[in-house]
Amino acid sequence: MRTVIVAAALFCGVIMNGALAQQQEARKTFAMAGTFEVGGSAGFSSTSQVRNGTTGDPKYLIAFSPTAGYFVIDALEIVVNPLSVNYEWGGNSTQATLMPMGGLAYNFRLHPRAFPYLEGVAGYVYVRSDDGAVITTSSGLAWAGRGGVKFLITGTALVNIGLQYQQVTLDRSTDTGRNGYNVFSASVGLTVWL
Repeated sequence: MRTVIVAAALFCGVIMNGALAQQQEARKTFAMAGTFEVGGSAGFSSTSQVRNGTTGDPKYLIAFSPTAGYFVIDALEIVVNPLSVNYEWGGNSTQATLMPMGGLAYNFRLHPRAFPYLEGVAGYVYVRSDDGAVITTSSGLAWAGRGGVKFLITGTALVNIGLQYQQVTLDRSTDTGRNGYNVFSASVGLTVWL
């Protein structure tokens, strides 16, 4: 009888231990180690310059920037912008800019649904311009610092609102100083985490 009681107690202990272990497993949430984040942003703009009361031809810009990230540890993310594309046209001229970039981001947990972040990325830039008569190409390096907040809008979807400073330096063999441009921008994007 004693053997049956000991066996029953051991069996109940094993069952209870398994149930407690399942209850204690942390539910996977955004910004935990092993989490993937994918998404991006897109935009369109139209600009018309006005001089002395006369409106010039409009210039249009389409921008597309896919993004992916992987959390190597809680809150620290390796990010990749595999191919940011800007295409601008107006009148007889066009310009295409391609920028693959990568870097690191740190995501803070402010609230269960809000994650402020700081991000730094760097990469390569290629620009092709055509003014209708001459086609020019140039390349160089780009880097950017970003900061903002990601808000969970569903269980796995986030809206990303941020500010960015970007510096692009293009190589031109005929010049001795820096060529390129600096951009300060605000953006809104959408990502999902897996």
